[in-house]
Amino acid sequence: MTNCPSCGAQLSDWEVREAGWLHATPCWCEGIPRGVPRTLANVAYAELCHSDLHQPVKTHDVVRFVTPYYRGNPRFSMNGALSQGESSPSARPTGFARS
Repeated sequence: MTNCPSCGAQLSDWEVREAGWLHATPCWCEGIPRGVPRTLANVAYAELCHSDLHQPVKTHDVVRFVTPYYRGNPRFSMNGALSQGESSPSARPTGFARS
């Protein structure tokens, strides 16, 4: 596993690989990197990676977190896979599909 140099979160191989394709940093704890489209999935991923989140987020709360930062309808469906890391601040959702 790779750790984020900013927040220390564990990053999955998927996150590191996706970052290479997007030419962006693999952890979006500081927001969506410049040049990455602000799709619903990307906004949700950035919000759920926020370093101020110190507890797990229930899937039904994702809309509540994303609504202030997404201009479209955040109720559209979003595919996601959640990591099964340890119960720590670094265990966080991974694998949101890019749309």
